[in-house]
Order: sequence, then structure tokens, then C-alpha cells
Amino acid sequence: MKLLNLSRIILLLTVAFLIASCGKKNKEKLILEPITLSAEGPYFEGPNSFQGKIGLDVTKFLQEKGYKQDQLKDIKILGASVSFDSLALNIQDLTLQVVSEKESMQKLAFINPLPSGNQNIQLSIAKEQKDLVSYFLGGGILVLDGNFLKEIEENLSFTLNLELELTLKE
Repeated sequence: MKLLNLSRIILLLTVAFLIASCGKKNKEKLILEPITLSAEGPYFEGPNSFQGKIGLDVTKFLQEKGYKQDQLKDIKILGASVSFDSLALNIQDLTLQVVSEKESMQKLAFINPLPSGNQNIQLSIAKEQKDLVSYFLGGGILVLDGNFLKEIEENLSFTLNLELELTLKE
């Protein structure tokens, strides 16, 4: 009987500890300032890459809301759209990835095929998103790969808009 009571006490203490250690988590949405992804032409038929740095939007947001960086537990991409000029209409598909000095390249969003005649494209979000915090706080680089249908001589740039969900521990 004493063993049964001791087991119950240990179980209750374990559950109480787990609940206390988890803490309350808040989810916040953040729309980043538009990010320019660019590269200098000429661009050849086939794959071409455009790059842009992740800004300090997440860091500023945390400071404004009174959070510390170590309270940021997770980042998810909720939405991604790309705008471009008419020269880029000769692109078959787009893939958005992120990379940093400390992390390997990770796919964030894509579209295949690119809808014709549209210069503002909503991308499909990758289902698997891992450890994005390190990219957004650690100076990550966004890479937009475009599969060109023909050669283009002029310089091109894309404007990327990202909507994030931040999970923060209080």
C-alpha cells in the first residue's frame, strides 16, 4: 500500500514538473519588410539563382515586444510571395531556400509551374520546416532558384514577402 502511495506521489510530482517546465508559449505573427533577391545577368536557359540577406526584422520585433532572443523557440513560414517585372515571365518554376554559415540549405517554398502572365506569385510553403530560428537570427541568406526557359541579358531582381509565425516562451 505504501508503495502504491509513493508511486502516485512520484507520478504527480513528475506531471507537475513537466507542466511547470513547459511554460506558456505565445504565437506571434510577423510580416517581414520586403526582401530584394538579385543577381547580375546575363542569365542562361536553365537554373539561375538570386540571393538576398535576411534582415533584422525578427530581432527588432523581439526587442519591441520585450522578448529576449532565447525565448524564441520556433519560426514557421506562413506565407511567401514573389513579385517581379515582365522580363521574368520566361521562368518555368521557382524554389525559395535558406542557408547560413552554420546551417545547411533548407527549402522554404516553391511553385511549379509558374502561372503565366502573373507578376505577383504566391508560393506553396514547404511542409517540413526545421530550426528556422538560427537562420533568421544568425544572418541567413535567402536563395531563389528560377528555372529559365530562355536566355535573358538584362539584370533581374525579385521582391520577396514573407509572413512568419514565431513561437515564444514566456
